[in-house]
Amino acid sequence: MHMKNSNYPVKIEMSLVWGDLDPHYHLNNVNYFRFFEAVRVIYFEKIGLLEMQRMEGIGSILKETSCSFVKSVTYPDTVTVKARCSGIRTSSFSMEFVLSGQDGETAALGTSVTVIFDYNSKSKHPMPESIRAAIEKLENKKFS
Repeated sequence: MHMKNSNYPVKIEMSLVWGDLDPHYHLNNVNYFRFFEAVRVIYFEKIGLLEMQRMEGIGSILKETSCSFVKSVTYPDTVTVKARCSGIRTSSFSMEFVLSGQDGETAALGTSVTVIFDYNSKSKHPMPESIRAAIEKLENKKFS
């Protein structure tokens, strides 16, 4: 569950471009998912998951993602997208995202579930302790 004043340790800012809009001059819905993806990849860089995939073939695969649209974002605007981990399981972890415009008001809330995946054996893989530790350090909390 998203908490308005909760900590989101990773955030990015992105300026909208004309091509991001739909015919009604609103941010096209597919772009919310692109922005969530952009901040998720930065999160993965910070916890060492991308490096692990390059070096060992153990990485991530997106299992599910969702977006709840709260209010419209229109051009011109710069959006802030924040990410945090909301739970760690045996071979996956969940994330939450908040997207807001320059006015600071929440425009969309997102979630995702990422599975740790062994690209060598093409199967899910247990959560590596180094990744769990990196998430807990970044989030400044322990997950049960």
